[in-house]
Amino acid sequence: MRRLTGFGLELHAWFCVFADIKFAQERPDLAMVDVNNVVSTEWVCPKKEQVRKYMKNLISEVAFKYNVDGIHLDYIRYPDRTYCYCNVCQENWINEHPEISWPPEPANPTFIQFKQKHITSFVEETRMMLKGINPKIKLSAAVFPIPEDAANNMMYTNVPCQFGDWLEKILKTVKGKTLVYPGIGLYLLAEASNPNDALKEQVNKTRYVNVTINCLTLKADGYVLFRYKYIDLFGEALKQLNAQQALPPHSEEFPPEIEEPLQIPSDVEPHQSVTITVNVTDYPTRINNATLWYKANNGTVWITTMTQIYQNTYQAIIPGYDNCITIAYKIEAYDVLGNKAVKDNDGLWYTYHVPEFPLIITLLLFISLTTLAIILTKHANRRF
Repeated sequence: MRRLTGFGLELHAWFCVFADIKFAQERPDLAMVDVNNVVSTEWVCPKKEQVRKYMKNLISEVAFKYNVDGIHLDYIRYPDRTYCYCNVCQENWINEHPEISWPPEPANPTFIQFKQKHITSFVEETRMMLKGINPKIKLSAAVFPIPEDAANNMMYTNVPCQFGDWLEKILKTVKGKTLVYPGIGLYLLAEASNPNDALKEQVNKTRYVNVTINCLTLKADGYVLFRYKYIDLFGEALKQLNAQQALPPHSEEFPPEIEEPLQIPSDVEPHQSVTITVNVTDYPTRINNATLWYKANNGTVWITTMTQIYQNTYQAIIPGYDNCITIAYKIEAYDVLGNKAVKDNDGLWYTYHVPEFPLIITLLLFISLTTLAIILTKHANRRF
C-alpha cells in the first residue's frame, strides 16, 4: 500500500461493523431481528459468534497485510432500541435474566445494558487483537454524542447549540480518559444559507467549548469532517480555520513527564503512614493514570492508583510499617495513548527506613545519654 508521506496524512481503515447489507442478506440467520420479529436486511447481530469472528477476521486481515495507521469502527451499535430480538439474544437473555420474562421492553434498562455489553466486549476483543498485530495501530469509533444513547443511535446535526451541548456531555462522560474528535456532518451544513459560516461555528465549538472534570479542563482534541464528497463547498472556511499544519494528538509518542516526588514526612516513625505527592504532565494529550509501586524489605510489591488532587498533581499514601523496615517505591504514569513513563532514583527505587524506635524516644535517649555523659565528666573532674 502506498504511504501518504509528505502531507502529514494518516490512513485509517474504515469498517461498517454491524451494518453490513451484503452479509445480512446472504446470511439472514445472522441478521438482527426487531421487536416485531422482522428480520433486518441491513444489520447483523453483535451477539452471534459467527458475526464477531467474521468482523474480526476482516479487521485483522487489513491490519496484517497493510501498513495502516488506524482502524475505525463505524456502526458499532444497534440501529435503534427495537433491536435485537433474535433467537441467540433470547437464549442468552433467559439464561442471564430469568427474573425478567422474554421479550423485554425496548426501553428496559437491563435490556439496554445487556446489549451494551455485547458492543463493549467486541471493542475490547478488537483492541487486544490489534495490540498483538501492531501496538501502534490506533483504534477509533464513530459513536452517538449523547452518552446514554450511544449504543443505539448515531447522527450529525446542523444546529450549533445542539452540537455544543452534545460535546459538553461527551466530555463529561469520557472524563479525559480518551481522545474526542467530534464529527461534523458536512452534508447537513451544505444545506445552510451560508455553509462556510455554519462550518466555522461548529469548528470553533470544538476549540472553545470546555468542561472541568477532576481538576482538569477538557475540550475536544480536534474534529472530523464527514465526508470528502462535500469538502469543495467549504474551501474558504477550511483555509481560514486551518492556517497551520494540524498535529493530531493521537500521533504523538512522547511519554509523560514525572517530576521528583515529595515524601511527607521525610523522617518516618514506626507505624506512620507516608504521603507521596508528584507532578505529572503530558502535552498535547493528557494523563490517563499515575500509579505508585512500593514494597517492604524487597518483599511483595503493592500497587496503588494515585489520586489527582490538582490539575497535574497526584498523591498516594503508603501505610505505616513496623520498626526496622525499609520501604522502596517508584512511580509510573500513562497518557491516554498508552505512552509510559517511570520515575525512580536513577534506575533504583526511592527508599526510606523505618527506625527501630520512634524518633521522640531516640531523641530522648540521645538527650539522656548526653546528660549522663556530662554528669559523669563533671564527677570525674571533681575527683581530680
